[in-house]
Amino acid sequence: MLAQMPDTVQLALGDVAVRDFTAWLEAVMAERTVGKDTWSQVQVRFDGVDRRLDGVETRLEGVETRLVHVETRLDRAEHDLGELKIEVREFRREVNERFDRVIAMFNDRFDRQAAETNARFGELNARFERLDVTLLMQTRWTVGTLALFGTIIAILVGIGQLRA
Repeated sequence: MLAQMPDTVQLALGDVAVRDFTAWLEAVMAERTVGKDTWSQVQVRFDGVDRRLDGVETRLEGVETRLVHVETRLDRAEHDLGELKIEVREFRREVNERFDRVIAMFNDRFDRQAAETNARFGELNARFERLDVTLLMQTRWTVGTLALFGTIIAILVGIGQLRA
């Protein structure tokens, strides 16, 4: 069935040209278009696809809701982790301060003990020096006494030999 062309086109082109153009256009349209029955079947399939896409959209909305929930939980976890980091830093600072105090206490104690030990060694050195002086003096007295007795004995022996 040839389509009717407007009268102005028929007058401008002529009857033969309009018939040829109309036939050609209908052949092209027949090759490249779909019939009403086929289009109805395609339409039914599109409706099924639309229903399926609606189900997919519903599921995606559920997934998005869950993702928002997960993001909220992650935000809370990040916040809690930040607080935990702050608490750990504070704890480490307190532990370091305590260790510093204990180390200072031990250093003070070791310094006092070293001072006491040095004082004792100083006293011991003084006593050894006094002992050394005393021994030296006693040794000198002993040697002097021996020398004196030797001299006295030598004189007595000399006197005894002179008398004899």
